[in-house]
Amino acid sequence: MQDRTKTQAGITPSPGATGTPGQSQAFTTEDVDKAVKDARSADRAEIGRLRSQADSALAAAKAAQERLDRSIKEADERELEEARDDPPRLTALQERQKRRAAESELVTARQELNQKGEQLTQLEKERSDASRERIVKEVSDRFKVDPARLAKLARFSEGTPEAIEDIAKELSAGGSKPLKPDSGIAVGGNLNREQIIANYVANPRNPSSREQYHELRRKEGR
Repeated sequence: MQDRTKTQAGITPSPGATGTPGQSQAFTTEDVDKAVKDARSADRAEIGRLRSQADSALAAAKAAQERLDRSIKEADERELEEARDDPPRLTALQERQKRRAAESELVTARQELNQKGEQLTQLEKERSDASRERIVKEVSDRFKVDPARLAKLARFSEGTPEAIEDIAKELSAGGSKPLKPDSGIAVGGNLNREQIIANYVANPRNPSSREQYHELRRKEGR
């Protein structure tokens, strides 16, 4: 029977996992799945919170607009009633009210268009996040790297399988050799190791990203 236990640095092992001190700790497939699910749940919770706030703000704005519309309608009716015996004034008021109504409809149409655009953007983001999560799961299993760290770094990339694989290769290479004591210190300004790798993978032609990445490799002795 094939052993489902994998060896991985950076993953908290399940309660039953044991290992020799100084060696890479063991983690199970369930540990990997839990790490991915935890990251996914955190993202969804944040999206849900922001969506709830947006819905509340939209409902409040809609209620305020309805009160304003009623007030304007009542004022218009009073003006028309007062000008009933003055044809020129009545005509001027009617034209002004029609023009204002047309402008209001245009504003409403633009708001609805913007709202639909935001909804489409949100749907595309959710679809992209789901695709990235799937790729992270597959790549982390294949390269035997920490899925939580890979998911974190993948957010800075294009989200393509190739980009995520490049990040996994760097994580795998970094985990195969102990880091020097000062390697946890920020390199190249205030960036940490993961940010430097993510920036380089996202745009290896950027001179600053390339220089910081090679400086990191020198400090790690690679």
